[in-house]
Amino acid sequence: MKMGWKILAAVGLLMTRPAGAQARPSRTYGLGVSEIPAIEIPISFQTFHANAPPKGCGCFWMYGGGAGAVMNLTEHWSGVVDLSLGHANTINGTDQDLTIFNYQAGPRYSLRNHTKWTLYTQALVGGSEVSSNYSIYRGGRNSFSSMIGGGLTMRWSDHIGFTVAEGSWMFAQAANGTNSRQNNLRLTTGIVFRITSR
Repeated sequence: MKMGWKILAAVGLLMTRPAGAQARPSRTYGLGVSEIPAIEIPISFQTFHANAPPKGCGCFWMYGGGAGAVMNLTEHWSGVVDLSLGHANTINGTDQDLTIFNYQAGPRYSLRNHTKWTLYTQALVGGSEVSSNYSIYRGGRNSFSSMIGGGLTMRWSDHIGFTVAEGSWMFAQAANGTNSRQNNLRLTTGIVFRITSR
């Protein structure tokens, strides 16, 4: 009789273990509140606090936009492609204009907590193409650039989210007649399309 109870207890234990395992929360790929979309497409408005012409700060603001792709590889790690364009006219009261196109890629690390909010940080490298009526940039010039920063996104619906805010420090080595270094601040906000699940 005791052996029978032992067998029943063992069977009961084996039956409850899978159920307990299924009850544990897991990270799933989808488009719901606590799910991770496989791919996100951000479309953004951007403003840049940029260096002025050589010999002095005289910094100024540029305005533009951007787009890209975020490929979520795991719960925390993603691969990012980032494209952005900024432009300014009559810089500091002069007749000079400036257009900068940045193309960069790199990793992103995200903190997710089963809610609609996601914090992230990223480090990207690539290039910048600078064009201007300033003589050194006529015809456009390409140079190395990098960017490090982070932000906060919010899920609005299954297919739509928002970049609430993103701040990034951008470094470029475009020729400027002095040290060929630019240190710029980029501020970003915009919409995020959650386009697919796994």
